[in-house]
Amino acid sequence: MSRHPAHPPHGQDTRPPSGTTASGASPGVPRRRLARTYTVVVPLADTGRGLGDLLASLALQTADTTSLETLCLDGGTNGRATRACIETWRKSLPNLRWIPAEGLSHAAACNLGIDLATSVWLTFCEAEEFLDPAFLAAADRFLSLPESARVGMVCCRRLFHADRHGSLQDSHHLRRQFASGPRWMPARDCGEWQVPSITSVVYDRAFLDRHRLRLKDDIRPFFADTEFNIACILAMRGEDSERDAIGVLPEAVHVRRLRGNAFSFADTFRNDPAFHTEVFDLGYARTLKDILGRLGHVPAFAQRMVLTSFMAQAELYASTRGAASYRPFTTAKALRDRFARTLALCDPGIALREAYGDAPSPMGEHLVERLLGVSGDTLWISALAFDPWKGWIKMAVTGDAGIAFCQKGAKLEILHERHAGRRFLDETFAPERLFWLRLRDRRSPVETAQEGTRFRMLGRDMGTTLDPRLAEEALAPGRPCLDARRSGPAARIWDHPRGDGQDGGNSGNNPDDKDPLAHVGTSPGAIAHAEDPYRDCWLFIDGPMEARENAEHLCLHVVRHHPEINAWFVMGKDAPDRGRLLATGARILDCGSPEHIRALASCAHLVSSNIESRIAAESLLAPRTAPFSFTLASHGILKGDMSAMYARARIDLICVMTYGEAGHLLAEGGPYRFTAKEVALTGLPRIDALLSRTRKPERRLLIMPTWRGHLPVRLPWERPPFDARDPAGRPCTGGFTRSELETLLASDFIVNWRRLLHAEELRTLAERHGYGVTFRTHPHVRCHLPLLAPPPWIDVPDIAASPTPDLQEDILACSILLTDYSTVAFTAACLPRKIVYWQFDRAEHLSGSHNMEVPGWFDYERDGFGPVTEGLPDLLRELELGMVGNGAVDPVHLERIEATFPYRDTGNCERTFRAIRALREP
Repeated sequence: MSRHPAHPPHGQDTRPPSGTTASGASPGVPRRRLARTYTVVVPLADTGRGLGDLLASLALQTADTTSLETLCLDGGTNGRATRACIETWRKSLPNLRWIPAEGLSHAAACNLGIDLATSVWLTFCEAEEFLDPAFLAAADRFLSLPESARVGMVCCRRLFHADRHGSLQDSHHLRRQFASGPRWMPARDCGEWQVPSITSVVYDRAFLDRHRLRLKDDIRPFFADTEFNIACILAMRGEDSERDAIGVLPEAVHVRRLRGNAFSFADTFRNDPAFHTEVFDLGYARTLKDILGRLGHVPAFAQRMVLTSFMAQAELYASTRGAASYRPFTTAKALRDRFARTLALCDPGIALREAYGDAPSPMGEHLVERLLGVSGDTLWISALAFDPWKGWIKMAVTGDAGIAFCQKGAKLEILHERHAGRRFLDETFAPERLFWLRLRDRRSPVETAQEGTRFRMLGRDMGTTLDPRLAEEALAPGRPCLDARRSGPAARIWDHPRGDGQDGGNSGNNPDDKDPLAHVGTSPGAIAHAEDPYRDCWLFIDGPMEARENAEHLCLHVVRHHPEINAWFVMGKDAPDRGRLLATGARILDCGSPEHIRALASCAHLVSSNIESRIAAESLLAPRTAPFSFTLASHGILKGDMSAMYARARIDLICVMTYGEAGHLLAEGGPYRFTAKEVALTGLPRIDALLSRTRKPERRLLIMPTWRGHLPVRLPWERPPFDARDPAGRPCTGGFTRSELETLLASDFIVNWRRLLHAEELRTLAERHGYGVTFRTHPHVRCHLPLLAPPPWIDVPDIAASPTPDLQEDILACSILLTDYSTVAFTAACLPRKIVYWQFDRAEHLSGSHNMEVPGWFDYERDGFGPVTEGLPDLLRELELGMVGNGAVDPVHLERIEATFPYRDTGNCERTFRAIRALREP
């Protein structure tokens, strides 16, 4: 979910927006004249994917770009597409240069850019990144102040834009560094401070030349950035340096695009076995050893810069997803030894002192403590949530597992207690005790019965008492959010006015627009106006362009049966189901509109089938408040370990459908950080509509494969990259690049499903037993249809006519369902229907290659609702048995169905509604 439509106003056109002038300006848009010259160095690798959007962001700067120099160093990309893209934007960026750099490493290309730059200030950008339209103007304004004469580098704020969900996230691990606004910091005093990567820093080019500062070619790019920035700070700390200060500028925003899922780092491990060694030997350890050799010691700031990356790495290895990635290449013990050797170069006092970092990871801190052998009476507390309606604090305590808490000598009640296990490299290193603590007084300090115990919470030493007001301020619904929305014109190049009298429906994008949150105070639900149409409303959303899921079904139930609830459904203006929902009488808010933002600021509950809705909602509200509770009624069944994904956002309530899900979420020693307060076994709202329909199944086989996380996909509303076009600018097949097409055509997924669809044996079976065959794709697989090319005798629903089809109608119509790993099998089992699994890539898929299929409680052989096959002959044999029996479910699988679902009735919506309403009951 995002404030604006998930697809950009420019559609799929990478040419300059119509109506722009030669310098890229739109008519009537003022351009600030820059006082200094700037160079943007763009090292290109692989395909140069996203270059068009980066150049667009430069052309759409609110500053005059005639003094901007752009150097594109091409290290071997798709040359024709890259040159065509550069030629397209040359009129808007007169100082745009293409420089062949084939054979040069990333560091060498960056260094060549520094050597060739002719400007006063310089920054770097990858092709996957772009700059806020106000970036140059903000940097120039900052550097025009008298104090900037001492500044050698300006660190800018970094946001992330997820292409798949259209959401803008302020989730960079150094985000708190920018919370106090623009400032200068003496280089000698930056002890607890860290520097982002080189692509979000603006450098004084003369300073780099004078001190001969360049990136090292023999260090991995990620760590070459860290080493380079450490060298810059050390140079500023030198006696002969003319620059001795660092600038911190949150108004200059750098955006990193996330095209795939959130586990790209893990995917790198899977595809590059040597990366493990390089991460430590040429990364952490090499950086620290170089500094140690130069200075004889490692300054505190340098240790923290390395340890920040180290702890982020530890988080990855601690997840099951990370374990699945490293396991094929090395042993857990060898990896632990590398961590220990790196930490041996660090000072435990620096690693664990009160002011460590901006956003330290509790898991990382525990890991550092253990590997360094640090001991003491510290009680590690992760205060995960604060419930202002009940006056409870949710805590995760690592330390004395049986410790009691009190206020003013009175013991506090502990509720919903369970134990979780934080795992690292296949072993539990930080067992946690999770519970809710009922406070007697929100102002009195919390103490323990264990004398001398010190609290650490939110990465800080709290002393011997815990102030509950800190937890309430930081964790309660309504806590202040950082500004991820109004940084320049919406911090997204697509939101900039196109100059043709249209703005793509994005009202409120410009700084002069009326603030949709002007009426909102700083406390939860504080509304200045007496009349607020959204006060205490309930908002429902499946996705900006999606519907027909649990949020829609629950919304319609509330509208029909609970008219006292102020209910609204959120979706994009161009969502295909918009007209259908309006006809039901549901009230709709445009996703990302000012009215949507006003509603978020006033609503009591946000209900969604997608966890991204929570993340995007906070981005939309920032820097105001998020007063709502968030309920996740996920569109899929939780079969595997998704603890890493669920940790990305606070979930106040998660509604599940099966005994196995509830047991998995609340298992003692398990990876999830939920308690019984947050997990409700209610069933899923969409099942009500399925079971209320009466339809006799047909003699029909429904084939529904799920997607694969490691394969490239292109959603209907996504922009294809520039290099997915031919020289004439026309999109290539499916919007995929040539290398992506080669990957797809060689994949087991395409090869095997195409083999089945075109198997003459399948056609013979269907004709012999009078069965029709329907092939229904997962939304992420629709882009693969041209490659699968189902034959004419197989029914394939018209995607163009029904982008979000009624899947329930297909399930009701079939008597046999064939799938691989899709949770649609759970829906079909509720009816029930005959189910057959085909898992030709079982070993790879269940090892973690698919981000939704990390093994958990569900075992297909033990818990599945039908036979599991791997080879095509076995599959065809099972299909024939099912057709002969006309889709009858055998007793063994009927027994499993009864043991899996507590409810197979039409009361799921009402149970879910009551569970949500109870969140705010005292």
